[in-house]
Amino acid sequence: MRSNLHPPNLRQCAFAILLLCLARVVCAQPSLDDPLRPLSSELKAIQAQLHAEPERAESWAIPPGHNADAVMLRVLLANAERRRARLPQALKLLADADSMARELESPEPLLATLETLAATYLDNVQFEACDAAIARLQTLAEQRGLAVWHGRALGLRGGYWRRRGDYEKALAAHVAALDLRERSGDRFGEVESINAIALLRRRGGELYQALDGHTKALRIATEIGYRSASAESRRLIARIYNELDDFEQAERFYTAALVDADPHDEVARADILLELASVVAQQGRLDEGERLADDAIELGQRTQGENYSGVGYMRRAQILSLRGKSADALRWIDESLRLGRNVDGARSILVKRAARLRTLQALKRHGEAVDEGEFVLRMAREVGDRLVERDALKLYAEALSGSGKPEAAFEAMALYSQINAEVASSMTSRRIADLESSLKRRELESNLALAEKDRDLSKLQSERQRWILFGAAALGVALIAALLTLIARIRRVRAVNQLLHHQSELLKRASETDALTGLPNRRGAVQAYQNMATAGGERLVVMLLDIDHFKRINDRYGHAGGDDVLKEIADRLRRVTPSSFCAARWGGEEFLLIGALSTTNTETTTRQLADAVLDAIRSEPMSAAGSSLTVTTSIGVAISDAGSATGSKRWESLLQAADVALYQAKVSGRDQVVVATGTAKP
Repeated sequence: MRSNLHPPNLRQCAFAILLLCLARVVCAQPSLDDPLRPLSSELKAIQAQLHAEPERAESWAIPPGHNADAVMLRVLLANAERRRARLPQALKLLADADSMARELESPEPLLATLETLAATYLDNVQFEACDAAIARLQTLAEQRGLAVWHGRALGLRGGYWRRRGDYEKALAAHVAALDLRERSGDRFGEVESINAIALLRRRGGELYQALDGHTKALRIATEIGYRSASAESRRLIARIYNELDDFEQAERFYTAALVDADPHDEVARADILLELASVVAQQGRLDEGERLADDAIELGQRTQGENYSGVGYMRRAQILSLRGKSADALRWIDESLRLGRNVDGARSILVKRAARLRTLQALKRHGEAVDEGEFVLRMAREVGDRLVERDALKLYAEALSGSGKPEAAFEAMALYSQINAEVASSMTSRRIADLESSLKRRELESNLALAEKDRDLSKLQSERQRWILFGAAALGVALIAALLTLIARIRRVRAVNQLLHHQSELLKRASETDALTGLPNRRGAVQAYQNMATAGGERLVVMLLDIDHFKRINDRYGHAGGDDVLKEIADRLRRVTPSSFCAARWGGEEFLLIGALSTTNTETTTRQLADAVLDAIRSEPMSAAGSSLTVTTSIGVAISDAGSATGSKRWESLLQAADVALYQAKVSGRDQVVVATGTAKP
């Protein structure tokens, strides 16, 4: 504590250093940006030495004594050993600290010991011991009425349930921790809880809600100067952009995270570098990505040795997969699983096994991929990770198809379509909400401007009444001036209203248009379907088109080349699509055609149109980043019964049937049309 009369004594400084080093609970490292200052020169030197060189803890001479300072020193040394993944040594120091702290009157040394002990047990995946330490910490904090420590205990509890793979309990614990930290004014803890909650929401498929949370955490961390949390928030934001395939934004946030990261925290910097390597590689810069991954592995191994290798090997495997070396990638994945068998939590195991499934399927080892897929799906459902479950279902369906089990593959693909639609719907709803919010804000600003103009008119009328008192002659002049002014203002108000209407139309059009191709986007396609369904009397047709091997095009020609192909396909769809149809970009490499046809020869007409679309796309080569290539597509078609196309459920039924038909076209060899049968039955 700061004093105006006396310098801080050794015990007070030790407490301050301990709180500083425990600012981040689970897998946290000592942080130099916590505002618990000033420290005595002696303790500041000790803290700086352990922070910059955690290996010094191994040979540190511990002076005799059983006071609070002795407890604190052991906790600080244990934290340094944790950073080096020397968990047995950390646990021995903490056992001594625990025994000594129980004899002290002040609760802080024991609270600090229990917090570090629980985090260390969690690092070592010793769940029973971790649970007991958290329970002791929470009980002591509640008994002493220490809200900040109670919040830290709940944060640890959330981390405990997350490592065990229980999404619901982890979320409940972190929400309770956030409430306590907000009420107790623990701004540092508030940032950690917000990030933890957002991380869980991201794994549940709520990407935009998670992005909001991490952005809020970044804002608070920046306000209070919490640089390590700022770096972590930027890293988590970058992960979301990576999952949204916005690699440029992801790279920007990872680079900013490196700037904010503690230069002495080699593990944190290595983690950021590894994820940056993945983003760089996915943009086609494979050599640069491989170099970054190697640098990250070397950096992490300096502190944690072989324990860090397992993390780095997964990124190395990903880059090998991008190079088409799936067999080599599989060996690195298996080695990473071996190294992490005693330290990996449920989430880490799930991610590694999902990568193994993807690699086995790439190697066409369908039988093994089926077994791996069953394991990954079971674990993803236990953990509650909708994104991993969705991606695993698609790979599992392909493995089943390759193993000669088409019916099971069809069921898996149908479930994939359902989950994918749910995730896409959540993302699309958020985008629409953003646009609507922007439009309402503009309308509100315009209404305020009009209200100000109305007040001006009222003021003018009052002035005109006062002028009447000056005489009949002046009255005529005043009336004429007022009328002219009024007419001019009315004209300006009308012009403003017309401008607002025009801007509203532009906003509406922008919200329903894909920026790259100029076609209607997902929202525009849904609106077109609703308009056609409302008209009635005809059968509605939904065609879902997917570019064959589009990932290869991106890998070979880059994203600029991929964009060239998407724009050319959009132009050809405009030329071949009849006026009664709407062509839209559904997302990624998928396009959607929606139209209304008479009930006579609907299937024949639809087949002819779909074949015409296929031929229009493959008939002439396309340009991609200056190179010429031939592109093919696959189309899944669904047709409604007459009069049965209304309602959101019917739209979802048609869309899912077209998606399944598209999958059949893909597994049957691509570059073809498959028409779903019986898709509009109630």
